Amino acid sequence: MAKVALCLYTIFLMSLSIGKSLGYHTDSILALERAMFGDKWMHFILSIPLSLMLLVVLHQLGRKAYSDALYALLFLVLILGLDELSQFWIGSRHFDWRDTLSGVAGVMAGALVFFFWQALLRLSFIMRRHGLIIGSIGKR
Repeated sequence: MAKVALCLYTIFLMSLSIGKSLGYHTDSILALERAMFGDKWMHFILSIPLSLMLLVVLHQLGRKAYSDALYALLFLVLILGLDELSQFWIGSRHFDWRDTLSGVAGVMAGALVFFFWQALLRLSFIMRRHGLIIGSIGKR
């Protein structure tokens, strides 16, 4: 399920970028930017679930090493940077390194949420194993 969600979300993000470049649904995309308090915030907010889903898919595939996650996140940052860099050659768009920086910050925020969630799951498992948590709240 996570792989399907990641694919669909990636297609959605690509359609936003390509659509804006080609002038399709520009009014809708600009309305989305305004709703997210500007394009910098939009880059940040839309990058968070992208990195979260990528890390969840890696985890489900059994790729639990931090190096695998780091390489995947670096690849994601590279793709975001190339997408922004491609705007040099598109007449209707303009390159802004702050868009890339916002996307990278969103990727990092998503990674922090994922690793914090994983740490909480490990802590819960350790506490259950040592009898510090038994059943639900209030039972002992």
